[in-house]
Amino acid sequence: MNNIFYRIREAFRRNPFFFLLIAYIVFRDITRTGSVFEWLYQKALYLPAIVIGISCHEFAHAFVAFKLGDPTPKLQGRLTLDPLYHFDPYGFFLIFFAGFGWGRPVETNPRYYKNRRLGGVLVSLAGVTTNFILAVVFAFLFKLLVRIGVGGAMEIIAIIVYNTMYLNIILGIFNLIPCPPLDGWNVVSYLFNFQKYEWWYRVNSYGLLILMVLLIFNIPDYIIAFFGTKFISLLF
Repeated sequence: MNNIFYRIREAFRRNPFFFLLIAYIVFRDITRTGSVFEWLYQKALYLPAIVIGISCHEFAHAFVAFKLGDPTPKLQGRLTLDPLYHFDPYGFFLIFFAGFGWGRPVETNPRYYKNRRLGGVLVSLAGVTTNFILAVVFAFLFKLLVRIGVGGAMEIIAIIVYNTMYLNIILGIFNLIPCPPLDGWNVVSYLFNFQKYEWWYRVNSYGLLILMVLLIFNIPDYIIAFFGTKFISLLF
């Protein structure tokens, strides 16, 4: 737990502008909701979804990399569903306050893969694939709860189940955006072998700044709204 607080403190020290952006998002959402307590209640109902979505997402990266011959995730203790090992301050605050984000990136060494580019693509897609599978599973559970009938405490459970489905859809779509540090960037990088170009490293180093600009102009919102609606229509 102390390690988490240390990471939060260091993240704020390195990039205070990111947390100013979060403050703006919080102010905007509270204004829309109309009540701080209602806003906090809604956010609390998303916490189980965040824990499940992020933990499974990052575990999937680690598991596939390990199965492809890379011992790095296991050596760093990432072959676990324990959310404390997958916590990333930027990604957590973004997903909690804005509804989309990421976990602590799993470090891998593609040199262990028999096919470096194919292995890199498979590892990069493992997280979002897991999110979409979880979305299907929790959609089924939600429909089952509705058929049984919800009321009282069961209604809260149904909301949490629906939120878990919804958040995993968002995580899957958001992380496919080809912008560092997201999985979509790694997918296109391995597919087109962008790592051989010098500009790739410069773009990679400015990834969080690029993402902040996209957030300011609500680009992820438009992408998620478009594809998320289509995905939900398939489930229901």
